Amino acid sequence: MVNLVWAIAIPFWLVLPSSLPLSVGILAGLHWLIYGWIVQHRVGMFHAVTRTVLVAVCWFLLPDHRFVAIPAVLVLLYLITIYVLATRPLRVPANAKL
Repeated sequence: MVNLVWAIAIPFWLVLPSSLPLSVGILAGLHWLIYGWIVQHRVGMFHAVTRTVLVAVCWFLLPDHRFVAIPAVLVLLYLITIYVLATRPLRVPANAKL
């Protein structure tokens, strides 16, 4: 799914080169909705929505620093997401053999 959005990002980038951090930053994060559903954890929704909002805010508020601010926000967001996933309690099915 994520690779298919390049069909949106590349033409947008050809017309407006500064759109690259915006389009890739948002479109490459769409899979987090599905991942959150698969692992049954709200972190997927948190990551996707927060990523979309913060990337858009950085793109509009920091036009001269788009290629630095947006990747920095994404790295911070990944660190938070990885921490949440690493420290979440795991559910073991009742019929699982240990």
